[in-house]
Amino acid sequence: METSNVYRLRHSGSWPRLIAYVELLHLPPIIAVLLGTTAFAATAVTGWPPAVELAVLLSSLLLTQLAISLHNDYCDRELDASTKPWRALPQGYVKPSTALGFAVLLAGAGIAVAGFLSLGLAVLVAIGVAAGFVYNAWLKSTALSWLPFWVGLPTLPLAAFEAVGRFDFQLCLAYVSGAPLVIAIHLADTIIDIKSDAAHGIEGLAHRLTPKQAYLACWLSVLLAQALAVGLWPGLGMPNALFFASVGLLVTAVISTTSRYKSAHWPAIMGSSIALATSWLAAL
Repeated sequence: METSNVYRLRHSGSWPRLIAYVELLHLPPIIAVLLGTTAFAATAVTGWPPAVELAVLLSSLLLTQLAISLHNDYCDRELDASTKPWRALPQGYVKPSTALGFAVLLAGAGIAVAGFLSLGLAVLVAIGVAAGFVYNAWLKSTALSWLPFWVGLPTLPLAAFEAVGRFDFQLCLAYVSGAPLVIAIHLADTIIDIKSDAAHGIEGLAHRLTPKQAYLACWLSVLLAQALAVGLWPGLGMPNALFFASVGLLVTAVISTTSRYKSAHWPAIMGSSIALATSWLAAL
């Protein structure tokens, strides 16, 4: 659907301002981050995490993820004016300076909340939000667009284990086995905007590929991550049910692109990645 048609569709109802405010928050990725982190924390304690620690952890991540969302729309305000004119900043519902101010305030608040549990957690949360800001402001349009994802996403399981007092430096292997997953998530997150972004000078990793190549690279990255997870499987155990759930969700992602339900691709890739990471962490 062309941008002009989408614009008319979104403004044909009575809630354009509310829709713009909701889109400003980028809720689907935030929900995925919170659910994934909860799964990681539950894995760390082999059960339901302590209520206080989990509440602090999720509150911290909610604040910092909202900060990254606002900062993303601030940095993309000129691009969105051409490709997504219904959004809050192009419409003038939110001033750019207001969005930036709230992004900085929420980032600081999220790091401070994490500090109530430990300095280590505050550092991990700070690394994650800094990676998001760097991506938004500098690397999104470059061949290194995957790098902030690689730095930031593995901090989620590390932060979950730190929050419940189970941090182990062996967890840093997530930066090895998790690298292909990070690339897969980055590609899945970007594929939908390849054409519109590329037309406006965005030249990130996904934009240097055709959509078909980006999809294939995404799937192969998840497959490689699954192979690495098996090769680096802790102890003498065998892959568990979550591992096979990851495989099933990857298959679902592939099938979704051959149907009219292409919107299921991103959730399936995210679900596959979270299931794989959780299965590996559980084996520790």
